[in-house]
Amino acid sequence: AFSAQHAALAFGAWISQDLVRKANKDTTPEPRFMHGNATLGYEVVPSNVAATAKGLKLEYDEWDYTSPAPQADAFKRWIKAHLVKGSPVVWFPMCKGDPPLCYPFACPNGGIMSHVEPMYGIFSNHSLDEADVFEDDWILHASDQVPHRGGGGGGREATRLSGRVER
Repeated sequence: AFSAQHAALAFGAWISQDLVRKANKDTTPEPRFMHGNATLGYEVVPSNVAATAKGLKLEYDEWDYTSPAPQADAFKRWIKAHLVKGSPVVWFPMCKGDPPLCYPFACPNGGIMSHVEPMYGIFSNHSLDEADVFEDDWILHASDQVPHRGGGGGGREATRLSGRVER
């Protein structure tokens, strides 16, 4: 809920985390294994992030989880395209040291996650008109309410991270 709340804040709309969760209470696909219930709503996960945005009447674009693997490079280009336009992105990364997991049915196409974060911006020494993501590009994202910046070149498709992702 924090990530969806902060994505809305990028446009000046403050939406409580309670309302974020309640926005998906009637639209989260069955069965529901994530935290929450039919009264209070549910934790925002990949399978209900679009339903949550729709329930909040936010404009959104959902990543195509059915695109062919490997997806990392296409996903990074998709993220960059949104950030360049000033649109925040809610993503579901793996955190270094966390086990790969996902609630049953919560991660489409067999995906995994361990965390939810909003991304706000991109910095580059290259033209932002270029679709490719470069090794020295940086994204601005938040994790547990602390802003971070992370390199654009890391994060290849892997379930184990062996180095520092953030600089």
